[in-house]
Amino acid sequence: MKKRNFVCLLPLRAGVASQCKPSKKDLSDKVTGRWFSSDFDSVQPFGTSSTLPFQRTFPNTNRFVKLGWTRALSATKVNDFRYGFNRFTFGQVPDEPISLSDIGAVRGNSDQFPAAFRINVSGAFTMGTNVNDVRGGAFNTFVAADDFSWSH
Repeated sequence: MKKRNFVCLLPLRAGVASQCKPSKKDLSDKVTGRWFSSDFDSVQPFGTSSTLPFQRTFPNTNRFVKLGWTRALSATKVNDFRYGFNRFTFGQVPDEPISLSDIGAVRGNSDQFPAAFRINVSGAFTMGTNVNDVRGGAFNTFVAADDFSWSH
């Protein structure tokens, strides 16, 4: 028994007839895949947390992959399975032209955060890197979906 595939163009609005006709292509499995990769930097030349701030750089990466498997089970039944993964990372790296060693200061985490102290003159101005200016993250998203179509 030879399987036949039907291609249908369904109406987009009321009053338009749909068209269905057999196609000459035999039914079979189809494996698909997509991949995307991006590395980029965004820059804030005037920072955000101080009235006299230093520049901050945001290195970013984005990775995306999707695999799909479509299987025609019969002339009227089709199963479509998809699995995807997305990873987005960012870093927030302030430009710190004045370090703790420049002013002769030390603190317990100066190897991780070498910037000089933030100066805050209440009501007048602030200068330097804020305590929350050095941070980043990595975010992973997994997606799985399965569609079963049955037409008759």
